Amino acid sequence: MLPIKRKFSSAIWRLKQVVRASYNGAIKYFVSMCTSRYWLLDYLPAFSDSRPSLLLIRIDLIGDFILWLDSAQSYKKLYPKHKITLAVNSACIELAQTLPYWDEVISIDMSRLRSNELYRLAMLTKLRIACFSVALQPTYSREWVGDMMIRATAAKQRIGYFGE
Repeated sequence: MLPIKRKFSSAIWRLKQVVRASYNGAIKYFVSMCTSRYWLLDYLPAFSDSRPSLLLIRIDLIGDFILWLDSAQSYKKLYPKHKITLAVNSACIELAQTLPYWDEVISIDMSRLRSNELYRLAMLTKLRIACFSVALQPTYSREWVGDMMIRATAAKQRIGYFGE
């Protein structure tokens, strides 16, 4: 009787593994459809906010972020009526929150954004719903994650370098 019970529990365990794998595969497929392949996020409604807002995307590490801070001061002068939001790498969040150059700071965990599909979908949806009128990525050496974030904003004006 014991070998039958062991075989049954082993079969149940295998079935659970298959269900988990297919669930994770379905989630990965859905997120890739929404974000990278067909950009279903483009079809989500982009609401307009009455107050103009600017999104700055700086997802590089702390050294490049510190070098960029000299030019970060001028965004308040260039966009005086805009609410300025900074999307920054989570490695720089403590420094970014202490600076007075922006009104809001969004922390982006880059390793999770690249690897975790649900986190990526949540962050891109958050950027889509925020209703930015201008999205700016002032990085010369861009990467696909930053471009994906810019596209998800559905801002009327999207600015970035042609880059490498």
